[in-house]
Amino acid sequence: MSPQADHKLRSSELRTHSDEELSSLIGSLSEELFKYRMQRYTNQLENTMQIRKLRRDLARVKTILSARGLGLEVRQEGGVEPAGEAAAKPAPQQRAAKGKAKAKTKAKRATAKAAHAAAKTGKAKPTKAKSKPAKKTKAKSAQVQE
Repeated sequence: MSPQADHKLRSSELRTHSDEELSSLIGSLSEELFKYRMQRYTNQLENTMQIRKLRRDLARVKTILSARGLGLEVRQEGGVEPAGEAAAKPAPQQRAAKGKAKAKTKAKRATAKAAHAAAKTGKAKPTKAKSKPAKKTKAKSAQVQE
C-alpha cells in the first residue's frame, strides 16, 4: 500500500483496513517522509507541501490504531463502529441540556468580555457600594460586654 503524494488518505477509508495493514502503512509512510525530508535538506524537493501531507496522513493512521488499542473503536467487516455505550448518540434531552450549558458559558464569556473592555477604556461598570460594618473600639466593646 504505497500512498500517492497527491492523494490524501481519508479516515473513513483507513478505518476499513486491518491493524496489520495500518502498521505496514505506518512503516511505508515513515520511509517516504524520511526520503522527502532528505530531499528537502539537499534542495531537491520541489513541493514541500508533500511533507506536511505525509505527516498528517501518518498522524491519521496512528490515531486510528491508538483508538483501536484503547478500545474506543472496533473494526467490523463493513467498517468501524464505536465501542461501548458512551459512543451512542445522545438523547434529545441530553442534547438540550448541552445546548443550555453552552448558552450559559457563552453568556459568561460575553459579560467577562464587556467587563474587560470597560476596564480597558477606563469606564468601569458602576457597582453597588458595600457598607462596611463599623470597627469596634475598646469603649464600644466594653459597653457590649456589660
